Amino acid sequence: IVVENLNFDDARATGRERMGRGRRGKTLRRTVAGIPTARFRERLRGMAFHAGLVVIAVDPAYTSIWGERYWKTPLQETNKKTTVTRHHGAAVAIGRRGLGHRI
Repeated sequence: IVVENLNFDDARATGRERMGRGRRGKTLRRTVAGIPTARFRERLRGMAFHAGLVVIAVDPAYTSIWGERYWKTPLQETNKKTTVTRHHGAAVAIGRRGLGHRI
């Protein structure tokens, strides 16, 4: 199983200086603080272990951009029924990183 390592721990510790001081920054800080990433990560790790799977965390840098630019069109050509978005392409890029291939 390949997942993006989004580093919300750093965002929680950053505080006002990086996320803004106004209403928008306060909303973003509350949203990030309310995401139970550690609990999810531990549950996923435990479930994967019992199923005999490995969880790989990869760097999320530029996956959406690469997915839009290089993977969206090939995926759309192979699947005419589904509307392919940049998120589908990003999933391909994340999977390739997890397998050790170039994005």
